[in-house]
Amino acid sequence: MEKRFQRYITIILSLVLLLIFSIQVLASDLSDRRSLVLDVSIKNNFKINDKSSNSYVDSINVSVNSYPRNDLRQEIFSIESIPEGFIGEDSIDFYWDRTRRRDFEISINSEVRTQYKIWHIDKKVDFPIYNLPPEFSEYIKPTDLIDITPEIRDVAGSLSQKTDDLFELEYLFAEYVRTNIDYDMSSLTSDVTQKSSWVLKHKVGVCDELTNLFISLNRAVGIPARFVSGYAYTELEIFDTNWVPHAWAEVYFPGYGWVPYDVTYGQYGFIDSGHLALMRSLDGRSPAIRYDYIGRDIILEPGEIITDINVINSGMLLSPEYSFDVSLYDSTIGFGSYNLVEVSIVNPKNYYLVADIYLSNTEGISVLEESKEKILGRTIHRKQVLLKPFEKKKIFWIIKLDDNMQKGYYYDYPISVYNSLNVSKTLILTSREDYNKLSKEFLQEISKSEKISSMYNDYIKIRCDAPQKVFLDEKITLDCLIDNIADKSFDLNICFMDNCSNITLGIQSIVLSFYETAKNLGINNFIIKITGEGVEKTYFVNIDVLDRPKVAIKNINYPEEVLFNEKFILSFDVDKLSYTNPENVIVKIISPTIISEWKIEELIGERRFILNTDGKSLKPKSNEFIIRVEFYDGKEIFREEKKITINSKANFFESILLYFNQVAFWLEHKT
Repeated sequence: MEKRFQRYITIILSLVLLLIFSIQVLASDLSDRRSLVLDVSIKNNFKINDKSSNSYVDSINVSVNSYPRNDLRQEIFSIESIPEGFIGEDSIDFYWDRTRRRDFEISINSEVRTQYKIWHIDKKVDFPIYNLPPEFSEYIKPTDLIDITPEIRDVAGSLSQKTDDLFELEYLFAEYVRTNIDYDMSSLTSDVTQKSSWVLKHKVGVCDELTNLFISLNRAVGIPARFVSGYAYTELEIFDTNWVPHAWAEVYFPGYGWVPYDVTYGQYGFIDSGHLALMRSLDGRSPAIRYDYIGRDIILEPGEIITDINVINSGMLLSPEYSFDVSLYDSTIGFGSYNLVEVSIVNPKNYYLVADIYLSNTEGISVLEESKEKILGRTIHRKQVLLKPFEKKKIFWIIKLDDNMQKGYYYDYPISVYNSLNVSKTLILTSREDYNKLSKEFLQEISKSEKISSMYNDYIKIRCDAPQKVFLDEKITLDCLIDNIADKSFDLNICFMDNCSNITLGIQSIVLSFYETAKNLGINNFIIKITGEGVEKTYFVNIDVLDRPKVAIKNINYPEEVLFNEKFILSFDVDKLSYTNPENVIVKIISPTIISEWKIEELIGERRFILNTDGKSLKPKSNEFIIRVEFYDGKEIFREEKKITINSKANFFESILLYFNQVAFWLEHKT
């Protein structure tokens, strides 16, 4: 009896240590709180370096794009900056004009409440998504990091053929990334974030890269998805701080808006209070801070952004949205026997949920289902379970007892199942040499689930050549190569949108052409489906339908009259009026004594421009300012202009100085 008691204590201690480790690593001790109140400090230092003795600074404009904002799960109690900046919807802007300073510091301090929030998707959202509004088209296009290769299209198409339910498809996408890509902490030391195709090929990545691949799968089938960067709480000792830079995704659900998906944390359709969002963008390369400056013989040396986060207050503990029970097929088995851990999960809510269920590691017991999730070298047995409204489900783990145990003794093993909110249930499994032995095959038969038959999918390859961009009402031609690499022929049904035809595909390659007209602005989603005996393939082609780019100059603010020594600001906004983004845009301010110019690679939305100057930079009396925007739209040069007048109010001697100022400007720019 004494030996049996000692063995029991050893197993219990091992279980408790692993349980605590798993919860802290995968979620954090703050994930079970309804809300957190955070003190967030963001600081940045930068320098101006002079290249000559004639160096001077005309103006500096710094836009901080990464900072806390109000959204559905974040509330900003207060926010202030030093120096005082202009707080807009997309940035906090700081301005300096004609300064002699060379060292600059920016600080943004805010108090933020974050919440644990589940998006209540209470109805099926149909997939594919048709007729998306043009404003979402940017979130379907590939980027350098979030690329869409044929291999990514194959994965996305294979998964998307299994369901016409958008929430279910997002679950399949997230689970594919979670279970097929190893979360490798060592790659945190890499200087460059890898693109989606690299992650898919090498099966490894960190949060940015897992998020990139998840977004690529969505964009490959015409689902808008965007990149969210910020911070998340962790207890991992590999980090020097509890709050570390983190990234996750948001997916657009028609009728519900943007819904969060954090594949790294296993949070699908919800996000916990330990996440602080700072910026939303097309991908992870969008700059957290942008520097624009005008001057002579100067270089701006950017500085590092330092973010410090402290928890001021934590809210109440959460209660799970779902319930679960645990049972064993047999609670008394022999040495070396297999057994079945059954978990019954119930969703009592009228909206979709994804349950996060773990099986603890226990000394002397192995789990047959190989887990690819490892944190700091330790295996984590986790299942993400999709539950539709009011749905009940069962999941299983097959386990095996060691057979290297001493005869004549009883062995008690604790079997513990828990979730990310620290709710756990434990059963005791008792083993003795002469107890019944269960076979693996018997338990596999009990726990097996039905799967879609698509055994020949890998033998049918499809690739389509299609234009990435066309203009409205233009004819579209898709040339698709369909290749059969199996050793048999197939009778296939091939559908392009609603037009279907039957073909017999021998051991060969054929080219089929499909035709359509670009009818709607934005991303047009074209679908090709191939079905037959043992074949179910779906291929998506996304084509951007454009109009001619167009911009407007608006919200011009300026003083009508300026004194000689008076500082003033001329500001205006440039906004695109077209669906298509204007590229290589040049924005100019031209006056008798001033020329300022900005170059923009791509105008994706409204942008503000500011000229900081003073009355000494004018000419006497009336000054006509021309605000000009121009670019080449592929057919002709587009130009938009606005004219304003600012009068200089100066005495006789000041007017003489202004006159010489005008002459000097003319001599400098006469060529």
